Amino acid sequence: MQFQRLLGSLVARGVASRTWRELRQLPSAVEHRVRGGRRVLEFFHQVDDPHSHLAVQCLAGLRSAYAIDLVIHLVRPPALTENPSPETYRNWARRDAADVAPHYGLKFEDPGAQPPADQVSKARAILSAALDRASLPELATAVGQALWSGDSAGLDEIAARHGADTDSIAQAREELGEARRRRLGHYAAGMFHFGGEWYWGVDRLLHLEARLAALGAAVGANPPVMPRPSLQSPRSRRDAARIRVECFASVRSPYTAIVLRRVVEWADATGVQLELRPVLPMVMRGVPLSRAKGFYILADTTREADRAGVRFGRLTDPIGEPAERALALWPWAESRGCGSRYLLSCVEGAWADGIDLGSDRGLARVVERCNLSWVEARRELRKRDWREIIEGNRQALYDTELWGVPSFRVTGPDPAAGTWHCWGQDRFWRLTREVARRADGEG
Repeated sequence: MQFQRLLGSLVARGVASRTWRELRQLPSAVEHRVRGGRRVLEFFHQVDDPHSHLAVQCLAGLRSAYAIDLVIHLVRPPALTENPSPETYRNWARRDAADVAPHYGLKFEDPGAQPPADQVSKARAILSAALDRASLPELATAVGQALWSGDSAGLDEIAARHGADTDSIAQAREELGEARRRRLGHYAAGMFHFGGEWYWGVDRLLHLEARLAALGAAVGANPPVMPRPSLQSPRSRRDAARIRVECFASVRSPYTAIVLRRVVEWADATGVQLELRPVLPMVMRGVPLSRAKGFYILADTTREADRAGVRFGRLTDPIGEPAERALALWPWAESRGCGSRYLLSCVEGAWADGIDLGSDRGLARVVERCNLSWVEARRELRKRDWREIIEGNRQALYDTELWGVPSFRVTGPDPAAGTWHCWGQDRFWRLTREVARRADGEG
């Protein structure tokens, strides 16, 4: 194994460890005692970010349910180094927020485009003037509703009633939020920060609420403010068999590693037609990954894996040649009827068993535990036709206007039903609901 990859794998194991998580939380525990028992929850709000708008709708409930001091910061969109395709990201964010909002009991409708720049500036100026007010969560929700519904008159009315900063003051306050976010080590909007850990939007509130409850911060015995929606199953296996699910995956994706087995077992249990479509890792497709983003993804995946009861963290990074070697055997394994077993063996081998896919010994182990022949596999490694297949999968992924993995595309039971797609292992629950809806003929 190359020294650089070995060193990176060791660092990544540390970041993904439970010990590292405890160390991240330690300074906040000290600060908590120094501050006399008050717990501070910070939220980083981007006024024209759909997922930020979903999250602000939860702030008042969180403040009522837990003994916390809530601090809200205004921030700008992520830098191009973190989000090199901002238009593609914005389009996805609007679709995704509109898709999940009703399942969380929240409100967001995709207008099909971003709000006009002057309206975004107006919304920012209103919130800037109210950053220190207790009513800010409710105000941010109202401002967001007006902004995303194109209600310019409504924004003017809110500004007249509550006041608004000048644009220069609002930008200065936004820069303070940016500086705070950078100092804490993050890059994205719609983020909560509490006690050394980051939580993205409504999708990670279950982790935040669990931690607050464990610390004794819950006020009374109220249920969680924002639990993750439950999975659903089709009523009929025969109807489910008419639904096709394409799963785009990568052997270098930690999120793929913790959800792929659940997807395969769910498809087996329901009878859904599952087609696995592996692609090259994003960084091997020209998508940059900063240290801050990489560290957050590892820490977040560990948290998600723990919740799901999935093994994760004893990893050996399969970047570069290891990923290519693993993918080179994919068409062969698929032709032997072992595609899902082989891909599972690869991702779990790399992310949970510490297997080096770049070595013959490691790849042989991955192959042989699928009851496949390593002797035959070694001959397949000389072939190059796999690249055309993997490139076809990449193009199919991009055709859905998605780029990350795991992503899912659902079709059936007939052409009239259209196509539905989503991105993220934290959308597995949404995938099951969409399949159940289609199979059961609802909507």
